[in-house]
Amino acid sequence: MKKKVWSIFLFLLVCMTVIAPLTAFAATGEVSCSDAFGASSGSADSTIKNTLQSVIKIIGGVGGLLFTLAVMVIAIMIIFGSISVQKRGSYWTALIGCFCGAFVFFGGYKFAGAIAELAQNGSSC
Repeated sequence: MKKKVWSIFLFLLVCMTVIAPLTAFAATGEVSCSDAFGASSGSADSTIKNTLQSVIKIIGGVGGLLFTLAVMVIAIMIIFGSISVQKRGSYWTALIGCFCGAFVFFGGYKFAGAIAELAQNGSSC
């Protein structure tokens, strides 16, 4: 029992070490093309840009949500499930892959403005 408590504590410590720096990007405002690349493109059609931006935010939000739920499910399976030694590596690989997937989708959500302008204006951004 003591070993399991310490393993859960170690897992939570590692999760907080990984997740806490990611929260620095939460609710800091919207990143536009000029913020990301240092140049503004003043000729963008705002209707198309807003539509692209909302589509990118929806896809990024849903993808990030699904990957975050997958991280929670896999973490619970690792912590409380009786996993054989042969399958333990595949569960950890899946957990790390889901962390990376969530990071990519939340990054897409965060940089939706810059991605929309890149898609609309190409390299003139």
